[in-house]
Amino acid sequence: MIYKETFFFFNIVIKLYYFYLFKNFFEENKFNQNCFYIHENQPWEKSLIYHWKNNNKGIIFGVINSSVRFWDIRFNKSNISPDFLLTNGEDSFNKILNFGYHKSEVKIVESLRYEKLFKISNSNFISKKEILIILDYTNKSNKLLIEVLNKSKLIKNYKIIFKEHPLNRYKKLKTKFKFSNYKASNSSVQYELVICTNRTTASVDYYLTGQNIAILLEPDFFNFSPLKGNKDCNFFYDYIELDQILKNISNKGRKNINSNFFMINPKYLNWKKILDNEK
Repeated sequence: MIYKETFFFFNIVIKLYYFYLFKNFFEENKFNQNCFYIHENQPWEKSLIYHWKNNNKGIIFGVINSSVRFWDIRFNKSNISPDFLLTNGEDSFNKILNFGYHKSEVKIVESLRYEKLFKISNSNFISKKEILIILDYTNKSNKLLIEVLNKSKLIKNYKIIFKEHPLNRYKKLKTKFKFSNYKASNSSVQYELVICTNRTTASVDYYLTGQNIAILLEPDFFNFSPLKGNKDCNFFYDYIELDQILKNISNKGRKNINSNFFMINPKYLNWKKILDNEK
């Protein structure tokens, strides 16, 4: 169904709708300011950029509001691109350059979405002998993760907490160990370990708060983790490697929290330069 919608009639109509929607809007409305939009390379963005440049003198900025994964071709530079891309840290900046953008077209500004994570210090956490398991939106990844956990010899030594994906509510998990469900009160816990699949971006949230992270790699799948190549994270294929991680882990959390992953500055100096039209 998705294939048909992408290449046949339905999606063509949607693209035409966006094209003429922005065409009519900008022909009837002129702006003296700059334009900012969330950049994900969705079809409507091309229509926005094209008609903005044809009808307005202001600069158009694409704002990257999330972490960027190395494989996400949505961020590839196209013939219709904004004047500048605003990235939210060194990690996204370097990855965007690999997608075909020149350094002169990309700027780093303070992260707005992840700012709250840096207000949370792992020194304020309550250390407990608990492991948080973050489930994925795909059943295949969840099934593989459960199979690995069930074979682990050390997982039973911990209190296990499962956090389900909001778009994939599980009905029953076939585990060989006891577990409880995630609650809001669990957010202040310094876990012994946070375990997740490589497809979820939730790993970034816990990484930035100093938690120990272990990410499952699937044998027949690419490593899609936004933390791919990060030396502070643990990656494992099977229960043997997971048990080795559990033997060496410390519930004190990571001392080296990479604050450069996202740019955080409560004074928003880089944003102020952009908004004041300083380049």
